[in-house]
Amino acid sequence: MMSSMSSTPPKEALSDIQPNGKLLTDEQIATLKTMELKEGRHSKHDINLPYSIIKQDNDYFAIYKGKKHGKSLGEGAFGKVKLAQNLNSGEWIALKIEPAILEYIPVIETEIKMLAKLKRLKATAFIRKKPGKIEKYNILMEYAPGTNLYDFLMSRRDAANPLDPVLLIDIVIMTLKAIHEMHMQDILHRDIKLENIMYDPATNIVKSIDVGSARTATRTAGSLFFLSDRLEGSINYLAPECLRTLPVVYSEKTDVYALGRIILEILGLIEIITPEKDEWTHITDFNCSKEITTVFNRMLTQEYKENGKPKPMLPSLTQTDEDKFYDINMAMGNILHLGLINMLRKKSDSRVSMMQSIQFFELYRNMLLEETKKENEEMLSHTAPLSSASQRFFPGEKKEEASPKQTTEKEEKRPTNS
Repeated sequence: MMSSMSSTPPKEALSDIQPNGKLLTDEQIATLKTMELKEGRHSKHDINLPYSIIKQDNDYFAIYKGKKHGKSLGEGAFGKVKLAQNLNSGEWIALKIEPAILEYIPVIETEIKMLAKLKRLKATAFIRKKPGKIEKYNILMEYAPGTNLYDFLMSRRDAANPLDPVLLIDIVIMTLKAIHEMHMQDILHRDIKLENIMYDPATNIVKSIDVGSARTATRTAGSLFFLSDRLEGSINYLAPECLRTLPVVYSEKTDVYALGRIILEILGLIEIITPEKDEWTHITDFNCSKEITTVFNRMLTQEYKENGKPKPMLPSLTQTDEDKFYDINMAMGNILHLGLINMLRKKSDSRVSMMQSIQFFELYRNMLLEETKKENEEMLSHTAPLSSASQRFFPGEKKEEASPKQTTEKEEKRPTNS
């Protein structure tokens, strides 16, 4: 949630912000409060103000410019999301507008309940009735700043400077914790994908969004379960057990599986799935899935090379010495492989829990930081054996070391693995 006036959403033009940090001046707000408006939404043309207004109890919300001005926060199959502001507090919020079509009403009502349970509703949702128009739900909810992970990662795909590996692992950990927070309230998300995870680079905060498929689950033997008479969620991220029979069994482990899938995308281990793709690719156990086996076999052997040198597991670990072989990339890759495989097990009973996944990646982050520090110290000192990182993980492997009596030319040309 953004603070009231300390920051401005990217969609907001600075020229639209008044000296008080709000969309309306203090004088306009004072005039608005004298109008004695009824509860509900009021057109800007009817109240002679720059923005339409929603009144709820003692709060007034100004609705910012929409798609026509390029300021919309998003648009789905039959709904849209606009930016709005609480004129009392200055807090930025999201306004979701969805038509009250009979077949969608139960879904929308359930979403409102989930938002309320997660404490993301900012006002009571209501249906706007307008003569000659389709009735529409107006849902004022928490605003998640930043961009969704799909857009964020796609925008960085061809960037000259790769993302810091530690930042990528941080995003993974925050994503896991965002879903775990829902689980702690007995709610399963059931539609985890890159588009439903928001990341704000300015604050380094990750939040889950779009809880339209989320449901309150039953906690049994320490885990969560929800039975559905129909298949829901994004097909590419569904766990294998969801595709077998009806009723569909959703659980903490189905969310863990989906998270394993998007972590593969975040870390660049598989191609990012485009929203238009509607095909399930089988990624499960190490010895069952050709796709994941191929990916990691390439990652964890010296055959995966670029320009004659082994390609790192993640974007570079400060590779200033071009001739140096970073054994740590393969060693850390093996560890990462183990963690991901345990999230993507074919059988849900064999899959790790959400808490175990968080603990694994927190440990992995610490190891990555430690190994990066050691590698950097070795480069600076030029005294430690270049194979030390590999020997810590593969102690049986011996490397040739340069003799102290070798010439300067030989010292500069360091031995490499092939």
